[in-house]
Amino acid sequence: MTHQAPNPSPEPPDAARDRADGSNAQRPNNSLAGVVGAGMTWVMLFTFVSKAGAFVQVFFIGKFLAEREIGLASLAASIAALVTWIRDAGVRDLLIQRGDAEYQRLEGSAFWLASLVNALGFALLCGLAFLLPLIAEGNAGLLSDAIRYLGQGGAQAPEQWSDPALTNLLIAWGIWLPIQTVSSLLIARLQMLLRFGNTSAIWTGSSLLRSTLTIIFAWMGWGPLSLVAPMIITSTVEGVWAFWLLRDRIWSGAPAFSRWPKIIANTKWLMFGVLATNLFDWAGILASGMRVDAEVLGRYSFARLIPMQIYIILSFNLRLVLFPTMSRIKDDPGRLRDATLRALRVQMLLAAPTCVGLGLVCGPLIRAVWRDGKWDEAAPAAIILCLFFAFRTTFGLTSSVLTAAGKFRAWACLTMLEGLGLGAAAWIGTSFGERARYIAAAVGVYLLISRLLMIVYSARVVGLAPSRALLAVLPPWLWSLVVAAGTTVLAKWATDRLGHVGDVIALGATFALLFIYGTRMLMPFRLNELVQVFPGRMRTIARSLLRLPEIS
Repeated sequence: MTHQAPNPSPEPPDAARDRADGSNAQRPNNSLAGVVGAGMTWVMLFTFVSKAGAFVQVFFIGKFLAEREIGLASLAASIAALVTWIRDAGVRDLLIQRGDAEYQRLEGSAFWLASLVNALGFALLCGLAFLLPLIAEGNAGLLSDAIRYLGQGGAQAPEQWSDPALTNLLIAWGIWLPIQTVSSLLIARLQMLLRFGNTSAIWTGSSLLRSTLTIIFAWMGWGPLSLVAPMIITSTVEGVWAFWLLRDRIWSGAPAFSRWPKIIANTKWLMFGVLATNLFDWAGILASGMRVDAEVLGRYSFARLIPMQIYIILSFNLRLVLFPTMSRIKDDPGRLRDATLRALRVQMLLAAPTCVGLGLVCGPLIRAVWRDGKWDEAAPAAIILCLFFAFRTTFGLTSSVLTAAGKFRAWACLTMLEGLGLGAAAWIGTSFGERARYIAAAVGVYLLISRLLMIVYSARVVGLAPSRALLAVLPPWLWSLVVAAGTTVLAKWATDRLGHVGDVIALGATFALLFIYGTRMLMPFRLNELVQVFPGRMRTIARSLLRLPEIS
């Protein structure tokens, strides 16, 4: 629906909290760009805190869990993704897209429909948990034949498919699905109110708690279950926290069953889009799991964890801000076009050096953190993925643009094709050998091609010339590769003499200085545009340090 300027009617109950939260959602004179900048600041600040906890979690996961256990957990997540696409019946994103007025009318129906669908998902996951061993052992007819065909062609699927741990993991995923209903819908309302401070605080607290519980459970010997069980606890905490902020008894509304067919008609493409997104995230793991054993899958999954932290910061969390914000300007083509171009430039200027720089230090970092050499085989795969993951981070942006523009069907279908293609790329990668680096190389090249095509399409939807969109994302990435190559040469004198920790410091510092100085000389406008989204005091300090002119 179209959002008009605030009228002089009495202030709604949430307005004071919105201002105290820092979102400025109710201030008529505050530009939407300011809201986006403040929202991104909240999201990035809290996310960096949570990612610090996630890095600690990754350290202990690598210490307490074996390659096989991580492989099993990843395989379970990829299988669960084939069911969790029905999560909440798609009403979460529909409520955000429609706005607060529609939320007030639909909240009861939305909650009870979501609860029923999530309970159905629980039943499906439990059924899969007991069916998969039969399929893997060749006792399920055509399904068993399909698994053998897609896998190694033997009499049975790889042994991880019949492992009892996989059954337990899928049941745990099934329990989580209905548990998270309250938190999912209440956090959606915080997002539609642009209360990004509250939303980010919930995500950060939940992430830190989940990381802590994962470490404790892994230390206690829970194995791969330690990666799923904490989600059940943290979803409960998120629901209580969001209710405390909103005091919204969403479950007290009438189910209004007569509205359900219309809601489902409006959310079917949203749900299909979630399935497509799940495939984009997990098809590579699922396809690889059909061809390689759990140890190789575990190494690839562990390598993927490292750049995935950047993806979460710059894609998933960016979408938390961009989707509700762009939904408000969807009826103003000029503003939507300009916002898309600016977001592309700013995001890639952040993502390219972060991902490429991480790839530069990834090898010595892994050897420094896990000194027993347990994950040395995963290092080449992590390096390759880091070099290409800058393009993966654009997923949240293109999704926000297309869904805000109302292109649900196009977004869902194209994302589905992209996810299937990614799975095919990983499957092809395994044909070169059972090593994680081959999977990573195939996936990385595919991401470069598929993401550029999606960026071009999204640009055309908002009236942006494809050439401008490509020029927004390619120069920072290519420049990052050049700087990384130069850093390798210039820092060689240090890396030949220092240990692994010294290598990380020497390579990281040299890369950062060269990139910032070179960008200041070659692309000052891009750097200034990035600084412009910082909050006032940070923006002033950054502009002074970099000697950037003020943008009028």
